[in-house]
Amino acid sequence: MDNINNRKKKIEDEVQKTLRNLDHLEDIHADASFFAAVQERINSTEADQAPWLYRMLVGYRLAPAILAVFIVLNVVTAFFVVSGQDDSAYERQTSIEAVASDYLISGLSTLSELDSE
Repeated sequence: MDNINNRKKKIEDEVQKTLRNLDHLEDIHADASFFAAVQERINSTEADQAPWLYRMLVGYRLAPAILAVFIVLNVVTAFFVVSGQDDSAYERQTSIEAVASDYLISGLSTLSELDSE
């Protein structure tokens, strides 16, 4: 317990010493041209490092094309889902029985038994 108190005291002393040193710092003054130069450099750096895809999306040049691609993909996916639902009940039952036999599940009800209940 004494060790913890010593560490806390040491930390508090270091914090107080740092705060006292900060109070005695001299002010550094920069002229207006320095701030303008820094701002110009920041702006030029941001413009140079922006990826082309980001610039195209921000400019809304690719947004309609991307939206169209998503709509086409959605329609194609919906078509395949709807066309895949034409499987016969026999094929589904065969698939269920195959899975049941693979995993040794006994007493699996058939679809017709489930529908009758």
